[in-house]
Amino acid sequence: MPPSPPSTNDRPSETEQLRQRLQRLEARFHAHAYEAERLRVATALLTGGTVVAFLSRALPWASDESWVPSGDDTTLLSVLLWVAVAALAGAVVRYLFRPSRFWLGAVVGLACVPPALLLVEWALAAAAAAESAYFSDVADPQTGRYFLLMLLGCAVVGGTAARLLQEERSS
Repeated sequence: MPPSPPSTNDRPSETEQLRQRLQRLEARFHAHAYEAERLRVATALLTGGTVVAFLSRALPWASDESWVPSGDDTTLLSVLLWVAVAALAGAVVRYLFRPSRFWLGAVVGLACVPPALLLVEWALAAAAAAESAYFSDVADPQTGRYFLLMLLGCAVVGGTAARLLQEERSS
């Protein structure tokens, strides 16, 4: 025996069904609007943090005539630092064009590398300067500002990516 069709008394009226559907559509619209705003803010934070991290590395040479370190300024750590900042910028751009969990994880990991390398470079320069008469050059407050800008930029990028990754895992 085929199942009996639901009686018209058990179903809500067409007006009630339309009202319920409209409520679901409104809820979906507000959820999408919130998600779009959240992604715009995340994009701005990722982009801004990457620019700050990149420019913080260029600032010591921006005050001179050249933008690229040369001569005695070029060390393995300095080159690695430029590569790390470029890799971070590349990972952020790649994530912004094609969002994925992998690239979010890569951004979180790469955001830790430049400050760590800069801290090692700074410590080695301070140790070398302590042995010479140029200790006051390394202790220059501007060097500390560049490090803090790098740290701030990488913290913004890494924190934003970690938050996006956490939200993506929880949903």
